[in-house]
Amino acid sequence: MTDPSTTPERTGASRIARLEITGRLSPAFGGRHFGTAGVYELLTGRAHALADPESPRNREVTDLALAPRNAQGLVEYGFDFALLKPVRADRANGTLVHEVCNRGRKMLMPALYGGTEGFVEPGQAGAGFALEDGFTLAWSGWQGDITGTQQPDGSGLLGAHYPVVRLPDGGPVTGWVHDEFLLDGEAGSALPAVDAAATFFDAPLSYPPAFAGVTALSLSVRRRGRDQPETLPADSMTLLDARTVRVTRAAGMDQGALYRIRYLARDPMAGLCLAGIRDFVSFLRHAAHDDTGAPNPLAGGGPDRLPGITRTVCIGLSQSGRLQRDFLHLDFNRDEQARPVFDGMMPSGAGAKRGFFHQRFAQPNRSPDLQHEAHDYPGAQFPFTYPTLSDPVTGRTDGILARSVASGSCPKVIHIDSDWEQWQQAGFLVVNDPLGQPVALPDSVRAYLIAGMPHSVNLGPPVPAPQTVAACAHPISTISWAPVFRALVFAMQAWIRDAIPPPASCYPAGREQGRRTVEDLGATWPAIPGLAFSPLHGQLHHRDFSGDAPRLLQADAYPIRVMRVDADGNPFDGVVMPELAVPVATYSGRNLRGPLFAPGELCGTRGMAIAFAPTRARRVAQRDPRASIEERYSDDAHYRALLRAAAERLVEARLMLPRDALAYEACRLPAPG
Repeated sequence: MTDPSTTPERTGASRIARLEITGRLSPAFGGRHFGTAGVYELLTGRAHALADPESPRNREVTDLALAPRNAQGLVEYGFDFALLKPVRADRANGTLVHEVCNRGRKMLMPALYGGTEGFVEPGQAGAGFALEDGFTLAWSGWQGDITGTQQPDGSGLLGAHYPVVRLPDGGPVTGWVHDEFLLDGEAGSALPAVDAAATFFDAPLSYPPAFAGVTALSLSVRRRGRDQPETLPADSMTLLDARTVRVTRAAGMDQGALYRIRYLARDPMAGLCLAGIRDFVSFLRHAAHDDTGAPNPLAGGGPDRLPGITRTVCIGLSQSGRLQRDFLHLDFNRDEQARPVFDGMMPSGAGAKRGFFHQRFAQPNRSPDLQHEAHDYPGAQFPFTYPTLSDPVTGRTDGILARSVASGSCPKVIHIDSDWEQWQQAGFLVVNDPLGQPVALPDSVRAYLIAGMPHSVNLGPPVPAPQTVAACAHPISTISWAPVFRALVFAMQAWIRDAIPPPASCYPAGREQGRRTVEDLGATWPAIPGLAFSPLHGQLHHRDFSGDAPRLLQADAYPIRVMRVDADGNPFDGVVMPELAVPVATYSGRNLRGPLFAPGELCGTRGMAIAFAPTRARRVAQRDPRASIEERYSDDAHYRALLRAAAERLVEARLMLPRDALAYEACRLPAPG
């Protein structure tokens, strides 16, 4: 066989062959005008794509060689898309922001323009931040395990369709799969919440089993993620159809138990998700029309010589941020003509992980190696950070940007994490090597850690009241770090358009910047009533996924350091939001599971907010070492003044927009409860 690295590269035929527009909401947002950009419209539809199995750009597409080909020798696939653009093309600012959908959802866009989900009502656009500046927004489905339900008004999920692969002799491709199920509806559950009184639950399998009958399935349960599994009898399962198993719940197991079904599966799909994003954005940026002659709805030119899309930025939270890191690591940021696809990429909430997105028998919804759940899935392996490093554990030398630097397609990168990622996504390894020593990020990368924040961006007003959820032991934090995200999107545009660098990275690495071992943090943790310190955190191990079952190769985990806290228990290093600088509670990115939900384990993606006592008398009665609200702030005006000052510091640092700082003018102290 010829070594492809020694043969001249040819231009492949991978492309968007047809962009089918099936819905047009024009005008969007009830005809609301946004600054100089005017009125927006929403286009929805389906992209029909072709992948060239012989293209050098597709070497990393799993099993593409085993996918069925059309008469031209190309592989056909498709996915849903949506575009939000100014009705008048001459009022667009030339920057396309593409959000990698999170589980089919348009998730970060409300955070970008300051509104809520939806495109129909004027108020859904909120403050209209990015819309007033003329940004064009795009989404495309990429998960083959999601059936698209998108409607012309933009509601519903965006999915993708990829071909099932077969062996050269036509036989099925098989492999061992394990599906894990939580019953509480939290992250990693793969199920909606199951009622505590229910004696069974219905488990959807990720792939069809290779053999019929429940005896071909193996069922086990664990009370906690690190426990040894308890095998359950086959008669605990009933097949409802080829891919749905009714499982009888195990006696003595609560809502936090982890059920796992292992089986020999068949019919995986070609791993085309990264190629689809690449070719869709390349089409929007460069193509005049598709193969049928239908015009690219974002193309420039014409009698007015409009520039069209001249800059591209990719954003995404959590799963979507991890996928961006895989996109970079596998060198998908150049199209068939070797042109860069994205000028800037903004992974958020990814920590040091990637994901189980494009591999054979992938399960894209899994967030690997959380403390309680999702163990033994790929996506939490070296490399962890952007520069190229040597890993003494695996013996490998690699980096997230190694291939894109070599190919000349490396974009600008702004990496954003919260406190949650330090506990659950090994955020420490974004700025440290596998031995725990700080590393210098490349000039093309900025990283920001937002102190004390939960994993989700949230969309509420400043200083919202804490909320409760059944699975978590403590009230959850609903503080939003959307203002920092918005400021950094504008900073990214200035970086790629005007060569104005963003603020310096603010992601603490070493001890002098606030990093502590979990043991050291526990020794300095304040004695907050009802909040004992927990040392639990997600751990990353070296595993081998090449066999029938994951194999642990080294018992020792990669080093993790977390952030120090003040006398209130609040982190104070990194980017500090006004709510943390002027607190009314102790905030943390993590929460603990409550009674009946594997108590004491970490609670999914939730943050925590433990309110200060309203008065000194209440504080003393509760034996709370934290100063009460009345001891901190004389009145609402005093509190607002301190919040405004903290917000202005972020504005001066270019980490908050002046418009967002104004929102703190309306804040009031919490009412005594």
